[in-house]
Amino acid sequence: MFKRAHLSAVTIPIFYLFSAVVLISFTKESIYSIYDEEINDALYFTLLSLGISHLIYAVLIRKIYLFSLVLYSRFYLNFIFFEMIQLILSVFIFYYYPKETIAISILIHFCFILLYIYERKILK
Repeated sequence: MFKRAHLSAVTIPIFYLFSAVVLISFTKESIYSIYDEEINDALYFTLLSLGISHLIYAVLIRKIYLFSLVLYSRFYLNFIFFEMIQLILSVFIFYYYPKETIAISILIHFCFILLYIYERKILK
């Protein structure tokens, strides 16, 4: 029969992988374009660690999906919780640095939360 596809298992790791590559490779340029500040060590290592965590999260999501669909379905609440944390952190950063790139990241995290909720409800 028809095999149901998990859209989040494809799109979200690709997004986080792209985000990790950009944050790890172009940390200095990201600081200038987003924050309009001089490079300091705290901001540099914060963005670098965020890129590394995005890379780990992308690999983890994909490995769980390839290992077992049942296990991936059971992890939906954990994925939603992680996206909620990312959303709250983005809102917190937007409060101090009101830039459009941070507003777009808020929208993306909110859409990922909705995607996980939709898949959890539909594919169960």
